[in-house]
Amino acid sequence: MLRAGHLGEKLFGSVGETSQNSLCRELRKCLRSWENDLGMFRKISEKGQYPGRDEIKDGLALTEKLLDFHDPVEFIKAFINDEDRLWDAIHHFAGLKNFFKNQIYTWDTLLRAVEDFNPNRKELEKNHDVKEALDALQAILGDPEPYSMIKNIRDLICIVKPAIRLNFLGIK
Repeated sequence: MLRAGHLGEKLFGSVGETSQNSLCRELRKCLRSWENDLGMFRKISEKGQYPGRDEIKDGLALTEKLLDFHDPVEFIKAFINDEDRLWDAIHHFAGLKNFFKNQIYTWDTLLRAVEDFNPNRKELEKNHDVKEALDALQAILGDPEPYSMIKNIRDLICIVKPAIRLNFLGIK
């Protein structure tokens, strides 16, 4: 129980009292919170081209597995036995939560921009700086964990947009 409580504190912060039932109740509450957020992320990700689908699926599988244990002793054993998976899950969960709560709007901007840029891509790529920006946008879009690069999207789009206007006006 001590090990489960310590792990719970590291993963979730304070997990409350140290009695077996209280510990299980708090850990289950934290896991249900993950499950709810991951379920919401899954619904959003199914509607578009969003990163994190595998991590969402794995996180949901883990939370569902653990929450299926109703006996406190069995739950604590399973929680401890899945420590490595829980650490992986919390790492991915932090990135997913930040993405779906804070970065998704920038990602949607990326999706629209790439769609807008593609018809003129060959012409746009004649400009070296624009080609590099387009390649960087494609790399971000194709990266399975693009979260740290999302901050660059707006600047990259700002490099390409003027070239589209100039291309539209027939200026090289």
